[in-house]
Amino acid sequence: MKWIITTLLATMLAGSSFAGTTPEKTPDARLDAKVSLNVTHAKLQDVLKTLTDETKVVIEAGGDDRDWRVKERRVTIHAKDISLRLLLDEISELLGYRLTRGGEEGKWSYLYWQDKKSRDLEGEMLLAEREEGVQRVRKLRQGSFDSAAQALRMTPAEAAKLKDTDPWTAYLGGTKSGRGVAQLLAYIGTQMPTERDLMLRGKRVSVSLSDLPPSMEQAVSDTLSGGDSSAIKIRWHDNEFGDSLQPHQLTILPMSGETQESAIGDGGIAIITGLIPGEPAIDDGSMFGGEFRMGMIPLLQSDSPMAKIAGKAFLDMENGGDIHALESALSDINIAKAIDQESPAQTEIPIDLKLTHEVELDKLPDPPSEFMYNRHAQIDEKTDPTDIIAKAVGMPVLLESFKGLLPINLFVHAGKQPMYKILIGLEKAGYTWNLDDGVLRIRPNDWALRRSYEIPDSFIKYCLDLLENQGEFTLDDLAYIASSLTDGQINHTLVAEEKLTMAITGITGFRDNAKNILRFYATLSPGEKSALTSESGLPFSQLTNAQWDNLNDLLVDRIGGVYINGGSIRLNHMADYIFEMTVSVGREETTRVIKEAVMIFGKEQLASFKSSQKKALEATGKASKDKDAEKAEPISDGEQQD
Repeated sequence: MKWIITTLLATMLAGSSFAGTTPEKTPDARLDAKVSLNVTHAKLQDVLKTLTDETKVVIEAGGDDRDWRVKERRVTIHAKDISLRLLLDEISELLGYRLTRGGEEGKWSYLYWQDKKSRDLEGEMLLAEREEGVQRVRKLRQGSFDSAAQALRMTPAEAAKLKDTDPWTAYLGGTKSGRGVAQLLAYIGTQMPTERDLMLRGKRVSVSLSDLPPSMEQAVSDTLSGGDSSAIKIRWHDNEFGDSLQPHQLTILPMSGETQESAIGDGGIAIITGLIPGEPAIDDGSMFGGEFRMGMIPLLQSDSPMAKIAGKAFLDMENGGDIHALESALSDINIAKAIDQESPAQTEIPIDLKLTHEVELDKLPDPPSEFMYNRHAQIDEKTDPTDIIAKAVGMPVLLESFKGLLPINLFVHAGKQPMYKILIGLEKAGYTWNLDDGVLRIRPNDWALRRSYEIPDSFIKYCLDLLENQGEFTLDDLAYIASSLTDGQINHTLVAEEKLTMAITGITGFRDNAKNILRFYATLSPGEKSALTSESGLPFSQLTNAQWDNLNDLLVDRIGGVYINGGSIRLNHMADYIFEMTVSVGREETTRVIKEAVMIFGKEQLASFKSSQKKALEATGKASKDKDAEKAEPISDGEQQD
């Protein structure tokens, strides 16, 4: 699949027929003017307004509001004394947009727009990137089963010897808890084909531990004797439940596999949950059905970069290491090593003099401080390294910019070095580059996928204004938002809006079923919504084919592939909104009751969270100012003598 993306991208970067300035018989002398530009993660329409104000040449992006994808395309540009003509051409090449001119001769105006060829290429790239991600993570998920089986073929002593070269196999095969993990994974991989195939396809799978044979009871016990479980017991349960929780369910949560970050070697996680003794299992539609997490098992392929990092951390836990070992292992530098992309420039050292001459790269700014816990972090003027790169290489640098890009700073380092070393760093961070006409163009490999995640600013503003006016979102509001956006837009863009984070929890819960039930609710007429809240509920028989398909997908995800004779769905409003589905299945005498919860935070809860968030930001700001003041404090003569 990699060759498909490479071929398509090569077509794009080669300057195909739809990119670049449309040839004109009469050249526009105004475009010979020299301009300088320094913008970071700016909208194309704002960049063009700046150029228009400076040069008096009217340059616009998109014709109307329907062209929001062109108008709101984000770019980072650092260019000094470059002709306006060359800069406009390079923007066109970078983004794949056509640039045409019109109007009165000698007073022409210019317009960027996306033609059908460009849209078609973007669509092909999107399909290729998604397919590559699916295949990559499917391989990783299968690799977790294969690694478990391989570890079990070794004796504990044999596996333990691999602690330095293959730490994940050493954990799986050489420790008590690790062998428990391996036995559980191997059993699912060989004895539960339906669950295995669903998991390989990226579906959430739940396995009741009571359905496993007695031989697996010991495997569960061994799994919970160490590893991540030790940290959980100490951190969460000592003061409440101690060791009294009873293991009840194994839940497998595979990763989506779309973004480049899935290349870290993590196919998802399996989580063992438990119940308080004497308490029944209540499937309330939450992530684990009201249960308590007892242990976490990463789904890793033993030879992946993340397996090496996690393996060392788990072994450290087994040997009495600090309970924060797992978290500390996931430092920026380790994540950088794990997400390390292929680098063609590193495989075959270039001989082009443009790439081999040495440049001096000044100290780069630190990556965004929130990068580790917020993968939607945005590069800003303080953390943008491309300005320093532009100065070092002595040429303009243009970047198609998105939130959540892997910081270049993790791979490109300061100091004297041949220019191709910088390009290797870009490739390792997941970017592709093109050097043409003395201009360096950069964009992420998965640019088409990232474009598909974007949401119009007008829609974000609508959500923010609605929240500001109402103080909360209603069930109908959440249903409208969920039905208006794709999963990718919700999971990668909507969640990045800090002012909306808590208010949209009902959409962004751990289960995708929350999105599905909201989208189902959005299709209902007023009469159907009224029936939904009645004592008897809304019968399945009254649903349209499209509504039933939507609801049936949810039911299949929850109860598997069973024949449904009939049933109804009813909406209860307690602390949250509970969609309760009573389902008649096959020849079963009793009906099944399935619940899906949609969490709604009210005005008071959101106001309290907003106040806490404000105080936290103020405290962080004060700490940062104090730290800067401490650095700036002059050194006394006495201290200098010391």
